[in-house]
Order: sequence, then C-alpha cells, then structure tokens
Amino acid sequence: MSIRRKVALIFIGSGSAALAIMAAISLSAVSDELKGQTIQELLRDANFVAFSLHENASSEELASRVVELSRLLNIRVTLIDSAGNVIADGAVSEKEIPHLENHLGRPEIQKAMSSAWGQDIRRSQSVGQEYLYVATRLSEPIAVAGGPVSIRFIRVALPLADLNATINRLRLQFAFITIVAILLLTGASILISNLITRPVLHMAGTAHRISQGELGLRIHLHSHDEINQLAESLNRMADRLSDDIARLKKLERIRTEFLANVSHELRTPIFAIQGFIETLLDGAVDDPAVNREFLEKARKQANRLDALLNDLIEISRIESGEMRFSFRYIPLRQLLAPVVEEMLPKAQAKNISLILGDVPETLEVLADRERIHQVMENLIDNAVKYTSSGGSITVGGKLEGDVARVTVRDTGIGIAAEHLPRIFERFYRVDKGRSRELGGTGLGLSIVKHIVESHGGKVDVTSEVGKGSEFSFTLKAYRAG
Repeated sequence: MSIRRKVALIFIGSGSAALAIMAAISLSAVSDELKGQTIQELLRDANFVAFSLHENASSEELASRVVELSRLLNIRVTLIDSAGNVIADGAVSEKEIPHLENHLGRPEIQKAMSSAWGQDIRRSQSVGQEYLYVATRLSEPIAVAGGPVSIRFIRVALPLADLNATINRLRLQFAFITIVAILLLTGASILISNLITRPVLHMAGTAHRISQGELGLRIHLHSHDEINQLAESLNRMADRLSDDIARLKKLERIRTEFLANVSHELRTPIFAIQGFIETLLDGAVDDPAVNREFLEKARKQANRLDALLNDLIEISRIESGEMRFSFRYIPLRQLLAPVVEEMLPKAQAKNISLILGDVPETLEVLADRERIHQVMENLIDNAVKYTSSGGSITVGGKLEGDVARVTVRDTGIGIAAEHLPRIFERFYRVDKGRSRELGGTGLGLSIVKHIVESHGGKVDVTSEVGKGSEFSFTLKAYRAG
C-alpha cells in the first residue's frame, strides 16, 4: 500500500471514528435534553389540568373533563385520590375505573408523595402501552361531589412511542449529518494526503533516479518544514555521492595511468639491460673495446631501476600513512645550509653557482629534518639537471605571515606554462627523453608535494622558458626572540 493511501486511510479512519463518537455523545445529550424538556412540559400540563378542575365536581363530570383534557393536550390524564384509587383516567372508560389496581405503589406516585412530583417510564398495566409518567401532588386536595373522596394526585403520561419517534428522527438527522461530514472528511483527507505525500513521493522518485545513475538530479521543494530539511539532506548526500563517484573515477584514471606509467618505466631499463646482456652473450663479451661500455650502460640502467623502485616505495609509504614524521621547531638556516653544502660538488661539476641567500637567523620552522632535507635534495638536484653550465641556483627563505616560504630559483631552461599545472603529477615529464637521459624517475616532484603537504604546507612553481624556474614551498613558522 502506498504512503498516500496509508495517510488518507489514517485521516479518514481517525476522523470518522471521532465524528461517530461525537455524534453518539451529541445524540445522547440531545435525547436527555429532549426527555428533560418533555418532563417539564408534562409538569406544566399537570398544573394546567389542576387549574382546570372545579371543586365538588361529580365523578361523571371529572371523567368527561379528563377525557377532554387528554384530547386537548394529546396526553393521558389520570386523577388519583390520597389512598391511591383512580378517580378518572383519560385512557380508561368510566365503567372500568373501579376495577383498576390501586396506584399508590406506582413509582411516580411514591416520588410525588415525598418531593411534590415524580416521574417514571414503564409499560402501563391498564392499557398495555409504554408511557412516560409524571405525577404531581396537590398542596390542597380537590373535593369530589357525593362523598369524602378528594383528588390528591394528578398524573399525566405521554406515550413513549411519540418520544421515541422524535428521538428516531433526531438519530436519522444525526446519521445524515455524520455521513455528510465523513464524505467531506474523506475528500479533505485525500486532498491533505496528496499535499503531504506529494513532496515525499517526489523525493522518492528523484532518489530512485539518482540511484539509477542520474547524479545531476536534485530535489527542489518550496517549503520551510521538516520535509524540506529532509530534501536538503538528500541533496547534500547526493552532492557527496556525486563528489565521491567523481573522485573514484579520478582515482581509477590515476591508477590506470600509474600502472601504465610504472609498467613503461620498469620495462625501459629492463629491456635495455636485457639488450646489453644479449649483445655480450652474442660475442661482445670477448671484445675489450665494447664489453666494458655495455656493462657500464647495464649498471646505469640497473641503478635507474633501483632508484625508481625506491621512489615507488617512498611515495607508497607517504600515501598509505606508513611514513612517520618527527616534527620539531628548527632554525630554517640550519635546515637549508647542510643540503646546499652537500649538493655543491654536483653543481660545481657542471660549473653552476649554488648559493644560500639571505635567511633570517631567528626564523624557525616546524619540520621533520630528514624529510625536508629530502625535499631540498630533489629540488636542487632538478635545478642542477636543467641548468646549463655557467648558470646559477639560489636557495632562500623568508617569513610570509605565519608561514616561512622556502625557494629554489635557477637560471635553467624553464618550463612552458601549459606544463605547470601537471608538473607535480607522478611520472609527468616535460621532455620525456631528456628526463630519462638525466636519470630522473618521474616521481621526485610528486614526493616533494606529498612531503610538504604532510607538513601542512603548499608547493608552487613559477617559470619562464629560457629564463629559469622557481620552486617554492611553505612551512609553519615561528620567529624566535
């Protein structure tokens, strides 16, 4: 069963039950009120009868008068003396009066004896019909001619069939009103159900379409209630899902490219080594002019393969979180000077000037000494590789707000602008042939980026072809003093 039908049935069921209970309570209250009003009317009728009777009237006159009053008021009138004997009755002939039972024990007479008036509902033993009886006790008895008998009680009665007929008409009216109200309630419930469930069904439909792959869909509701909050939550979930899927696709693309690049990078030195060994096995090993050259080339390719595997292990440790960092505040100059001194012979071998520029003595950075040493080695090594003889490399550091910026600037060949956005990607090379010739693995700058970001810093590069490049990164700074 759909939620729309469930909501409609809940409204209709609960509303109908409430209407039925209200109708029953109202009918009971109206019936009691009608009964009370009828009793009051009968009391007034009894008083009217008492007012209409005359002192010392004969039994025949009283019988005639009672019949007349019964017809006039459309009720049954009975006159009873203090001993409970019936003097006259509008529903019984004058001949049958002496044969009637004594009425002193009737409930309405008993009540009238103690509290001036009384009422009762029962079947009449005299005429075999149900009546509502109301009896009043006269404060001054009315004498009857021809004897010591006097009228002490006046009893009036209304056939219960008349009262029941009125109540039945009320029941029919209440039933009609209740049915109409339930029909109106049904229509209103269906309308309200549609209004309530329409956004829910819209959300369900949209969520289903999103689950089928339509990730660009979103739920748009124009309300400010809990359903709109739910819709916004679903939209945020869809946004995250879309982002996650996009990220997974990107990771899959990167993984595919990475595997392809690793496969290619590993095959190149392996094939080269195989080629050199096969050449030597084919007879070149006995030729002193070429065997040493081929062995040197094979060793160079083996060293390159070893460097590639080491870099792959290094970047895997960083990305998996296996690499542990030991952070402490270190004077920046003490962090940079040893690296520059270490790399100086390599620069001098190419007739390149490598200098450490101005670095504030009081500037300290939060860093892992060994890992930042590795970062600087990579950046300076790249600068040496791509700077021609006679060029220069300058290493510097300065405070920028709450971070220190470390720079490695060279006067090398430079990098074209279209390559800069991807320069820190794994295995990305501007000039693939030249990079391999210089012994690069294609992972150095990617390792630099990962280590710096693990320090909470950022890497950047600016370059101009023919004029050189500047690589920089930031570290959290602390100025001593």
